[in-house]
Amino acid sequence: MKKLFLVAAILASQHLRADLLIKKDGKSSWLVSYEQKADSISYRTAADGSELTIPLSDVDLILPSVQPDTPYTPEQADKALDTVNRASGKYPTLRKQMEMLKQQWQQVKDPDTEADGKINHFVQQFRDSDKSPKAFQDIAVQMEMLALRDAVGTFTAKIKKTVAEMQQETFATAKLKIDAMAGAERQTLANYLNLRRLVSEVKLSRATAEQKKYLNEVQEKCRKASMEAGLKASQTAFFGNKTVDGYLASMAILCDLKQNDVPVSDTEKADVDRYMKVMLTAAKTACKAYDFDNKGFPLDAQDRKLLDGKKFDSIRATSGMPLVEQCYLIATDIPADAKQGDLISFPVRLIFNRTPVPGRKYNLVADFSVPGSSKREMREISMQGMRAGHVSTEIKVTVPRLAPNLGDGPTRWNGITGLSLVLTYQDERTPVAERADLVAASGACWIGLGAPIAIHVEDR
Repeated sequence: MKKLFLVAAILASQHLRADLLIKKDGKSSWLVSYEQKADSISYRTAADGSELTIPLSDVDLILPSVQPDTPYTPEQADKALDTVNRASGKYPTLRKQMEMLKQQWQQVKDPDTEADGKINHFVQQFRDSDKSPKAFQDIAVQMEMLALRDAVGTFTAKIKKTVAEMQQETFATAKLKIDAMAGAERQTLANYLNLRRLVSEVKLSRATAEQKKYLNEVQEKCRKASMEAGLKASQTAFFGNKTVDGYLASMAILCDLKQNDVPVSDTEKADVDRYMKVMLTAAKTACKAYDFDNKGFPLDAQDRKLLDGKKFDSIRATSGMPLVEQCYLIATDIPADAKQGDLISFPVRLIFNRTPVPGRKYNLVADFSVPGSSKREMREISMQGMRAGHVSTEIKVTVPRLAPNLGDGPTRWNGITGLSLVLTYQDERTPVAERADLVAASGACWIGLGAPIAIHVEDR
């Protein structure tokens, strides 16, 4: 078979920047440079990489790529395309590599004559935007896609210069907002979280080393101020109002500091833990009508009475969702017997050990299950009327008709439909990319519905 590209002919001109080296066994390497040395070829796959050597007898083809800033005639582009097309037939496993070369030479043959106008359009689009990191990133990516189609590099330099100018303007716009937040007279956790989020977005928007240095410094300054303000606010919240509500507000501030990673050093983390212990000890002294020994939940006389008898409360770990335990859930009345299809009501008592986040939506989740089958119901719960961390509410649901799947193993089933009640929420303050679908605010309250009928696999 006639060679598609004679290696000897290519090697006649040494030190050329090559592109795709194909060995006779069908393996390939992308090159940045190569040269012939006696009966071998020395090459590099990265500009700062080590030099590799391969016997000339092992090389079948070297297909050059388009060289930036090099003029080509349409005939040269046609010849290169024909060469790559024939190589594609010989090496079908190198389809992706061949496709990249085809695209390069096709761009040489049919250059984008409207590229300059497209660049101007993107520039205007950026000028009309809010110049946020997101707006910049979206436009920059589109411009760089345009550069990828500029095989010869006619517009690449202009695109790089324009993107760099946009980045500088994006940074300057963000810096005004960051400086305003960092210079706020009252440093709050919400202010710090907003600053931290914007700083992160700017860093990911091609920030320079100098810009990152500034961003790190201002974020650290704001973090420390937020930490100090949070500790002070937690003291004011309780000692200015020595009630259960004051204690809950204080614990909410301290828990927020921990959960949002505001304390970073061991000393800072120990400070927050120490404040939490101080608040709990002070609450036990000031609010003697409440029992705080169960993870800081303020249990009153009615709670203790409910828990002294037959109880269904949140003592088990949840499954399938992260747990940030801040609520103790007690089902105060359980149907003696409920069949599939029955509409049932579960009065529940919710007891918080910190003030719920304002505006956060909480849902009671009811997970019904039989072996091999399950169904979930959700009901939003209002926090209105909360007193001393207590909310009494109910969830009404229809027991779903679930067909068990006992399989072929030794699975046993007593005919009871399992039910798990959990209080959940979505943390809207967490970035979408890191956000869990649901976060459990309480442990699971497990209940069995229906009369035992002792069915198991061996009886079938």
